[in-house]
Amino acid sequence: MAAPAVARRPLAAGGRHRERHLTTGCLPGGKPVAASGRRPAGPGAHRMSGGPGGGGASPPGPLSGIRVLELGGGQPGAYACWVLARLGADVVVLEPRGAPGAAAATAAAKPDRLALHAGKRRLVLDASRPGQDEIALRVAARSDAIVSSLPGRAAEALGLTPEAVRDASPGTVYARATASGSIAAAADAPMADIVAQAAGGLAWKTGRDGDPPAAAGAALGEHGAGAYLLAAVLGGLAQAALTGRGAAVEVSLAGSQIALQSWEIGAESVLGRDSGRAGLGHPEVSPGAIWGAFGTRDGWLVLGSVDAVRFVRLCALMDLPELAARYPDDRSRSAGIPEIVEELRKRFSVHDCSHWLELFSEHDIMGARVNGYDDVIADEQAWANGYLRTRPDSGGTVVAGSPIQFDGPPAVTSGPEALRDEDPGSLLRELGYGPEEISALRAAGVL
Repeated sequence: MAAPAVARRPLAAGGRHRERHLTTGCLPGGKPVAASGRRPAGPGAHRMSGGPGGGGASPPGPLSGIRVLELGGGQPGAYACWVLARLGADVVVLEPRGAPGAAAATAAAKPDRLALHAGKRRLVLDASRPGQDEIALRVAARSDAIVSSLPGRAAEALGLTPEAVRDASPGTVYARATASGSIAAAADAPMADIVAQAAGGLAWKTGRDGDPPAAAGAALGEHGAGAYLLAAVLGGLAQAALTGRGAAVEVSLAGSQIALQSWEIGAESVLGRDSGRAGLGHPEVSPGAIWGAFGTRDGWLVLGSVDAVRFVRLCALMDLPELAARYPDDRSRSAGIPEIVEELRKRFSVHDCSHWLELFSEHDIMGARVNGYDDVIADEQAWANGYLRTRPDSGGTVVAGSPIQFDGPPAVTSGPEALRDEDPGSLLRELGYGPEEISALRAAGVL
């Protein structure tokens, strides 16, 4: 039987607020105020008028009209929300001052703000003061998605558990990152990139046989989880647009590492034996393929998966025909990889990188120069595609751009380049607070 058709509801235009049913709460001292109520379902139904997508010369991004509340500042959530902000979403970073377990997440974000907080606004609340949970819940209820890297106890101190948010706003997506999942483990276990790489097997796989385990040189544990968290948020927003119901979704660092190595883990299970370290390739996954880094006269280059056909070409252009004759098939090459690699190392060291890369291009052999970050920053292709950009607010500092492109030139979202410490009064006015209520919250130390 065919599935019933579901009518798609259009997203609300940016800056347009629908009528809401409010409950009542109290300011410190017992003064009644309007509290967060149920927000109309569907992404974009409520947008804060002061958000990045609310005006400016830049064209709206594909997520313009979507508001996201980022809790804490841990890298998985910060990375996911950075991409959402680059796509036009209005991202508000809520940092709880004094919440249990929140200090580490907030402190860890500080060195990364230049890179991962462009286009976001920040609101700091004192989690120890009465009244902050009402503000936090009202922001949450007027958001399309919540992305949390906070430990559960810190989110609870803010009053922003998945259950509380669902009661206040059934259409809001609640996405959170954990260390290793919340089933059969402590969901509040601390998160760290190298811990995730170790737990997921990547630190063992990286390096050569006999070497100690080694973590990758980039934050693949945290940013890998951030990429899956981004997918979870977008999936939740799609569900909310179709059904009006939000979802509570979870992504763990350890689980993301396992998913990123689906090829290697699956191959080892099928083969029933250890596939070995990845320093000289994956001998069981791609037997006989030659790949890895080789030193040249002026730097390093890599070979990318030289298979049987390309191996003959490689030996010919390097004047090593006897090597191709000695190892004519996958089985013999797999057994002879150490000797093959040693011969290639000797020959590569004779010429510059450019010499070899020109030959690679002529003979359809995959390879590239090993770039340092200074080389990456000087890469014209990276600039042309918008993968790099400068921050005019920080003296022209170079930071990563979005790798996602829609039709036309690389998108540039409107909004602040840096993480902007939002004036609490301005944000609370967007939420419907009056001047006296804001003054009372300031006096109570909540803001």
